[in-house]
Amino acid sequence: MRITDRTGFIDVRSWNHGKDEFARLQDQPILIKRVRVTSFGGLKILEMLDGPGTVVLDKFAGDDDLRIYWQE
Repeated sequence: MRITDRTGFIDVRSWNHGKDEFARLQDQPILIKRVRVTSFGGLKILEMLDGPGTVVLDKFAGDDDLRIYWQE
């Protein structure tokens, strides 16, 4: 999954989550808490943690600015 904002993008991957779990979050703001940051080939990648480790929220402070970004 690739998430973007006005400053750029970052890739997020998971070894245990399917893309269907995140389909409802496509093209809207999300906040991801607790991830492992790795670097491969000069690119930083966020890896989601197993079980209850990573939390993905779709309502958070500042999400209104990201909604405007998505409408541009």
